[in-house]
Amino acid sequence: MLVEVGKQAIGNDRLVLWVAGFNANAQGFYRHIGFRETGRTQTEDMGPEFEMTNY
Repeated sequence: MLVEVGKQAIGNDRLVLWVAGFNANAQGFYRHIGFRETGRTQTEDMGPEFEMTNY
């Protein structure tokens, strides 16, 4: 439901987010509310470098 509201709010049928690859709790939450992992990753350098996962 939250994902659907977000899509309607921006006038698009697709939402994209990035989450830290080590943050299993956040990844589980995003899957629970309807996001699906795309398989894309990127490396971020915000202090210590870490991998981000795309949903």
